[in-house]
Amino acid sequence: MPLNVRTTFECRACGAVLADALLRVRMPRPGTEPPMHFTCPVLMAAGTYAEGPRGFVLAPGDVLGVRIVPERCGESCLGMAPGDEPNLVCVACGSGVGERTDDCERWQTAVLLPGAVRRRDEPTTDEPWQNPDEWFGRFPVDDQGRADWLWFGRLSLGADEVLARSRGVPLYFSPDTEPLREFLLGVLSATPDAARLRPLPLDGRRPWGGPMAICDLDGPERPFVEPAYARDPGVLLLRVVPDDDPDLPVPLVPVHEHVWRYLAWEQNAPVRPGRWEFADPARLSGGMAFSEGAWARARRRWRRQ
Repeated sequence: MPLNVRTTFECRACGAVLADALLRVRMPRPGTEPPMHFTCPVLMAAGTYAEGPRGFVLAPGDVLGVRIVPERCGESCLGMAPGDEPNLVCVACGSGVGERTDDCERWQTAVLLPGAVRRRDEPTTDEPWQNPDEWFGRFPVDDQGRADWLWFGRLSLGADEVLARSRGVPLYFSPDTEPLREFLLGVLSATPDAARLRPLPLDGRRPWGGPMAICDLDGPERPFVEPAYARDPGVLLLRVVPDDDPDLPVPLVPVHEHVWRYLAWEQNAPVRPGRWEFADPARLSGGMAFSEGAWARARRRWRRQ
């Protein structure tokens, strides 16, 4: 589905406007669910929507002319979750048009169901924007010294992409991508795959005579640094770029721009004394990425049970 359009959604049954002139964007990839009760954050930035697996995903505040039917909500913790029938209905005609989620450990969303709505698209030159109220996910550590769950969720997506694109060969990480390696070591500890995650030697020598992959950053003012043996047979270069498109072709590896910016610039910037401000991030402490990877492994195992 092309981007750079603004879309108005109407009730298919009666024509009532349900959302007006929303900018189409790519579906966010947070990599995790909010680890909190009561009020959880909204997935979509205000004024935008994306096409998800069940329909068109919006910020709840962008939906017009609907009401919630509590009797149609499914099992939930302290909030509401979709049930067997749409729990959002059109005020004008009563037709079921969507689903509202506002529950513990779940992103807040409103979903308009494709079979219940009509879509009118108009081309636009507007570009997607970030939610200015998004305080989670900016830096790996908050001002209380705790790991930021959304930043590490995004890091986990990038780490998974690196691993999936490495073709099973020994994988060497540059110093700037060391947090990706530490996170993967936490995920893969006690498995044979952990042994092929290695730091890249700094002396310029080729560390392995067989097939191998090199992981390094590539982006604005931080180009990929190719070693002398980069073009040798059997050497795969994985270029980690600030992009959130999972369909980027190898050798490009997408990672969220907040994660990329920290790896490229902020983890090596001088540390300021005292309590840090919004633009002055705390740094990853030793072992934190490994611990978060191990915790991610435990969560994945729990979900499979």
